[in-house]
Amino acid sequence: MTIQVNWLLPAGGDIEIEHNGLSLDEGLVSLVLICLFTDARADVSDEIPDGTEDRRGWPGDSFSDFEWGSKLWLIDREKLTEEIRLSAENYASLSMQPLLRYGYARKAQIIATIPRPNWLALSIVLTRPDRTALTVEIKKRWEAQENAV
Repeated sequence: MTIQVNWLLPAGGDIEIEHNGLSLDEGLVSLVLICLFTDARADVSDEIPDGTEDRRGWPGDSFSDFEWGSKLWLIDREKLTEEIRLSAENYASLSMQPLLRYGYARKAQIIATIPRPNWLALSIVLTRPDRTALTVEIKKRWEAQENAV
């Protein structure tokens, strides 16, 4: 794997990453976190939690062939139920699609659990191009509104 800075004086520099370089090191963990915790743009049919028309989304999607991020933000204020757990698992799974499309991973398996009250756990298992596995475990305190239905 090669990561290097190419200086283009006097204009500045550019970072060059050898093809699939991130799939060989733990930089892939950073990509997983970006995919999960960058807000994906809500569809017109999605219910916005704060009741506004703000569908969010990452501005960088304008320059990408695929949308990045997840819709986990849509359920952040919901009471943690089995239905919300399944939604979280689905949103997390969809958020990993750019990693598959760009070849950073061959496969992504996501399992969401509720290990104890008010906690959501996500287990993301990626199969790298060389068929080795990377597991990312995330536990999030779920601070939904007390009066959520």
